Amino acid sequence: MKYSVLILGILFTLASCSSPVVRHVASDSKSCRDYTESASSFLTYTKTMNPKNVLYFGIRYDAQCKVAREVFPYWVMGEESGQCAGLTPKEQGYFSPKNAVFGDKNASFSIGVIDLINSKQSTLKVANKVMVNLTQTDKGCVATNTVAITQNGVTENIQISNLHAEVKLLSIDKIIIKGKRSNGTAYTNTISVK
Repeated sequence: MKYSVLILGILFTLASCSSPVVRHVASDSKSCRDYTESASSFLTYTKTMNPKNVLYFGIRYDAQCKVAREVFPYWVMGEESGQCAGLTPKEQGYFSPKNAVFGDKNASFSIGVIDLINSKQSTLKVANKVMVNLTQTDKGCVATNTVAITQNGVTENIQISNLHAEVKLLSIDKIIIKGKRSNGTAYTNTISVK
């Protein structure tokens, strides 16, 4: 069965203070085809350090736009030659999908970076469950994401378009969440994670 890949793009690198980062580079580093064929990104994670390196989360689906029970992260190394690479051992704790649950047209999973946000906040909580829904359109199989964010007792489902980490002195200072609410209005929240 031929599978397409749908990408949940998340951009982020954790800075290593003591040693150079060693990455596993995908064998098809020229085009990264194993990861990106028929792909569409719907969430990005950027950072101030090495901002051209992009971390994507992919979700595989079949010809009927049904989830094929795999969520996986990979890097496109824009600061280098654009090759693909897997996560370093340090990054796995923050970005490896955990507790994945799959349905025919949806999937959910958690990632450690959300635990980092929640550990530093008392008035804002981000549900550590990224929900991905697939819909067949005239443009193909399209995914949307939602994450429940509670602030001051009010919970909203946010379709996150960008998570941006501001890095200072090799550590994360702030994470900025940008997206849209279920009514279509813009959502932005800056979170200190010092």
